Amino acid sequence: MINLLVLVVSCNKNKNLWDSILKKGIDNLIIVCGAKLANDFTLDDKILYVNCRDSYDALPEKMICTYNAIANINKFRDITHVIKIDDHDTIFTKDTIERLTKHGTQLLLKNHYIGQHVYNRCVGSYHIGRCPGSKWNTRLYEGDNCAYIAGGFSYILDRFAIDKIIKEYSIHNLDLIREKHIYEDLMVALIFKKHDIYPIKAYYGIGSTDPLYRDRVPINIRNAFYNLPIY
Repeated sequence: MINLLVLVVSCNKNKNLWDSILKKGIDNLIIVCGAKLANDFTLDDKILYVNCRDSYDALPEKMICTYNAIANINKFRDITHVIKIDDHDTIFTKDTIERLTKHGTQLLLKNHYIGQHVYNRCVGSYHIGRCPGSKWNTRLYEGDNCAYIAGGFSYILDRFAIDKIIKEYSIHNLDLIREKHIYEDLMVALIFKKHDIYPIKAYYGIGSTDPLYRDRVPINIRNAFYNLPIY
């Protein structure tokens, strides 16, 4: 049985978006935000605060803290899969999630790492100028590279994949993450590659505010998904 947690990655400066996200009425949904905490994390109803920085360049450490938190929160012990969604550039509804959980069983149970858009490798300059005050603001990423799922269009992980992430990094080695990684989507793909886990491309109804991405998904594929019954 699929028990999917919708994980919306956000930040304090986008707090104005939270009400509209919560009003979608999705039961298994949390919004994650970085914060300065006395503990590793705090779950306040549907808002998960993790003890890390909340800036653009902190996304890798935020995701590591988040996956470690999910693995340690009793409320989520029966979660089988997590779908990671961005707060402002992805379009999703309660119906979309219900269609995915009803009709995606075969896809989700057979694969560990699924997404709608896969890049062959990362361009190491995308972040330049996007993280003021950080050493990464003018520093190219020249680290390891591999095929990865574009998280801006969402990706899905099962418990097996999440276990590989939290065994690689935890809240105790954030300094190493800050030095090595600026792209969280690439970071998780590099971890998975060590375990022969590779991205699986599939369309499952998550939209994007990026018109170029919408044009890449044939309308017949989009319509086929939205014509699937919910009940």
